[in-house]
Amino acid sequence: TIHGFCQRVVDEHALSIGVPSGLPVSADSAAPELDRLADWWRAQAREASPARLLAFGLAGLTPDALHAAVKALAANPLARVEPAAGDWRAVEGELTALRDELAAALGREGDALLDWIGVKGNADGNRFRVAWVTKWLDALRRFCADPHPAELPDAIGKLAAPRFGDRPPPSTIPAICERLSTLAASIARLPAWIAQEIAAVAAAERRDDLARAQSLGFDDLLRLVHDALADREGGVALATALRERHPLALIDECQDTDPLQWAIFRRIYVDDAPSGSGQAPPALVLVGDPKQAIYAFRGADVYSYLDARDAVRRIHRLGENQRASRALVAAINAIFRRERPFLVDEIGFSEAGVGARPRRPLEAGDGASRAALTVVRLQADPESGWLGASAARRQAVDACVAEIGRLLGSGARLGDSALRPADIAVLVNAHWQGTEIKRALAAAGIGAAEVSRDSVLATLECSELMRIVAAIADPTDPGLLRAALATTLLGEDARSLRALDSDAGGALVTASRFARAREDWRRHGPIAALRRLIRDEDVGARLAATRDGDRRLTNLLHLVELLGDDEEARRGPQQALHAWVRRRLAGEADERETEELRLESDEDLVRILTVHKSKGLEFPVVFLPYAWSSKSPRLAIPQTWHERAPEGHWRAVLDFAPTQETTRQCASESHAEALRAMYVALTRAEQRCYLFWGVAAGAQYSPLAWLLAGVDPSVQKDWRPGFKAPQPLDVQAVDRGLDACRERANASDPASVVVVDAPALAAGLGPTQAGEGAAGDERHALADVRPEALTARPWRATIAAPLVTTSFSAIVSALHADDGGARAQDAVERPDHDQFPAPLDEAPAAGEASIRFRFPSGAQAGVCLHGVLEDARFDARFDRRAVADRLLRGGYRRFDAGQVAEWLEQVVAAPMRDAQGETIRLPEVPMARQVRELDFLLCGHAVSDRALIETVGTEFAIDAAAGAARWSGFLRGFVDLVFEHGGRYYLLDWKSNHLGDSASRYAAGPLATAMRANAYSLQACLYALALHRWLRRRLRGYDYERHFGGALYVFLRGAGLEVPGVERVGVHASRPSARLIDALDRLFAAAPRGGER
Repeated sequence: TIHGFCQRVVDEHALSIGVPSGLPVSADSAAPELDRLADWWRAQAREASPARLLAFGLAGLTPDALHAAVKALAANPLARVEPAAGDWRAVEGELTALRDELAAALGREGDALLDWIGVKGNADGNRFRVAWVTKWLDALRRFCADPHPAELPDAIGKLAAPRFGDRPPPSTIPAICERLSTLAASIARLPAWIAQEIAAVAAAERRDDLARAQSLGFDDLLRLVHDALADREGGVALATALRERHPLALIDECQDTDPLQWAIFRRIYVDDAPSGSGQAPPALVLVGDPKQAIYAFRGADVYSYLDARDAVRRIHRLGENQRASRALVAAINAIFRRERPFLVDEIGFSEAGVGARPRRPLEAGDGASRAALTVVRLQADPESGWLGASAARRQAVDACVAEIGRLLGSGARLGDSALRPADIAVLVNAHWQGTEIKRALAAAGIGAAEVSRDSVLATLECSELMRIVAAIADPTDPGLLRAALATTLLGEDARSLRALDSDAGGALVTASRFARAREDWRRHGPIAALRRLIRDEDVGARLAATRDGDRRLTNLLHLVELLGDDEEARRGPQQALHAWVRRRLAGEADERETEELRLESDEDLVRILTVHKSKGLEFPVVFLPYAWSSKSPRLAIPQTWHERAPEGHWRAVLDFAPTQETTRQCASESHAEALRAMYVALTRAEQRCYLFWGVAAGAQYSPLAWLLAGVDPSVQKDWRPGFKAPQPLDVQAVDRGLDACRERANASDPASVVVVDAPALAAGLGPTQAGEGAAGDERHALADVRPEALTARPWRATIAAPLVTTSFSAIVSALHADDGGARAQDAVERPDHDQFPAPLDEAPAAGEASIRFRFPSGAQAGVCLHGVLEDARFDARFDRRAVADRLLRGGYRRFDAGQVAEWLEQVVAAPMRDAQGETIRLPEVPMARQVRELDFLLCGHAVSDRALIETVGTEFAIDAAAGAARWSGFLRGFVDLVFEHGGRYYLLDWKSNHLGDSASRYAAGPLATAMRANAYSLQACLYALALHRWLRRRLRGYDYERHFGGALYVFLRGAGLEVPGVERVGVHASRPSARLIDALDRLFAAAPRGGER
């Protein structure tokens, strides 16, 4: 590759070039610009003055816009930039001064100007009326008062001095507006000026860094060699040394080079090449076809090829087509046989001859011959005379699928072999079109594979996996969790996500799954963590149910392997996000590593691929179902177009301030590339090509509009915002163009072109060519190739109830339903924020305005408070920054972190009494004797909810009737806090329930009611059983009566408050008896396979 050549040059001439020898090449070639942009934004925007923010806002300056501009400048180092660099800092001062001056003038002269306008004869009535001027002055006042206006108001131009002509009003407002109108041009240039400054500084810093760099980027290789050759002192000597080292150079696919690459070889072999020395001159051989230059989006520049072609002394042409049949060559010649077929004067078309390479003939199995080029004509609506885009797509897809089915089912043969699905290719313009075709083929029972050489980093699986990794990195962020759960990989729908918003326990269970993955990542690396998550969440089964499940699962596992190979990603999920975001922004250079893996199952399927991916490939039969479809080009800023430089060669222009003329030029170049892509698509076929064309929305921008109807796509839009030319195509124009093309082609080969209507092809009717005089519009019925209907064998087996993972909240949700059924899979915890209104006659406490009562209730609020307590040390002051971060991530930034911290400090500092009456103070419990968020699984077989409730009900009241459901599997839970105090072990659960706005609502009576109504006593007993089993295994000489202290349920809104004559406000203590725990232990004694933990 050219990059490989430049790497060799850098290695061999490292000393003269000024870099260490033998440096490896890194894929992160865009990092200097990205780093510099990030540094600049932090320095200039985050701490910017109001004047700077005003200028940035009016200029529409954002990090994304700057990134696009800097990236364009870095990718086109030899381009001329329009406008040239300017002093953007001077604009902000002038803007602020003019706005202040305008504000003062409006206050001083606004009413007088309006009165002057109202006097008849003072101003042109067609330009100025009192009502209009009133609105304009109001708009100017709003602009002056708004600290962050998004744009300059139109009123500035309306009241500028030139509009008053030779009768200016006695006011300074028009003069100020005129100066603001002039300044508007400079404001519009701010992004270009700033981007040029950033790019220049980044390039200079990168040059300085290269002397001590440990690796080189791919762009570094080109720039180093180019700059070394352009150096006045050493450039000539280096070019001479390279010519002597490589006297013959051959560049294949030269049309895909970029200006920097061509400048390197022009400098070596053209500009400084010796002549008349008596020695054999160095030779530069360039092989390329400008008609196939279609990779501008990758930086390729066909104008570099045109420059190269102008620079050489001799040109040899390959005039024979070795791929296509004679009839198909005649058809392609007929399509491009017109003036300026590629809209660029320098790119012409010479009709191809037929090469001597043997071709395998395509023979229809039904005995009817077919034309080499079958034009499938979309049938326009008879009333409107055209088709909407959706209707056109339906016609094209239906006809395409029907004809593929007919070809494969008719016994067609390709040479000595039957026509296989892999002999057929469907070429599309965009991936979504390929997906649409693949689904339609699948619905017809035809297998198809999307052939892609894209990076796996550009797939849906990558973006969704990164959302999952983000949730693993911070499982306490509800937004990140929802984003991960909403992916197609995890498959949660809107209803389940909404349920989590009102389900604090369920949210905690969900967060714990990602927290466990984070811990697995830390201990065992990304592959182990993600593979376990994929297995536990049934991602494989979920993807297998989709039409392209094998491809998607392969991509996912490929991405997991790439994460495992990334050194930075192995350090943690947050580092993985940074590494991969950087990798994707920079553009992945190691394409072989990240290219989508091919599947064995793809080998004998219909191929679906984009036109760009098809270049260089060939297929016996090609379908172009979207050839009619195109859009007006989206011309992003900066626009890129080309001009002749004063030296005579072509050069690119990066235009940040395009005019109507230059925008049209840019659009013309875009359409010219689309014409070249159409040429590539048509020349992929060996024997037959199906070309879809007709009057439809967007067809006026299609290359076929120019080739078959003479409509130049680049003039279909007058380049003013919101203005489009009238629809230029109609059925008559399309038919005339097709007739002329068919006549030209059939004059060379009678079997070359035929036209068939799309509905007829979809219905199983098609064209025939019976002889030389056939016009191509005859129809005949095709063989019925529909397969015999199949029926499935009846299912007579029985399937055992699956093992489920249930929870406390799932059991509680079934208490009122005696359905006798099995437990639903993966039920989650029930909310802990039930509302209990205070009595109307109860006077609110003095602390009614306390943060503990004002803080929102609900699942998300509970998750936020749990997170604060999980992070905090109980024996020290809570970290206010950590509390603020939790509030920010939970969506509660409006609440003061200091107040929330003080509230929860009061909660943990409050003395608690256990069920035996002993006093406990959490600040006195060392961190080493605490376990937070203890995750457990209890295993059970045929566990009866009724038996469970009745067992617990022998000691604790529960306000619910027991259901009859049974389940086998695992009961999962999370204990907020387990701690040891005085030789006893306690479990503690934080509850954020809002029971009322006074301390008395959290006394013993209301708390007992809440415990009973929410079945929290059942939860406490299940947690106690889990802790009992854990201690029994871990603690030598364990005895329940001696070592188990009990359960403490701390209601956050009441704990720490005082009520005269009432003890233990906000804390409910209980301790199941050993007899009850033993009974529960027996209920869970028959464990299913898999064990418990």
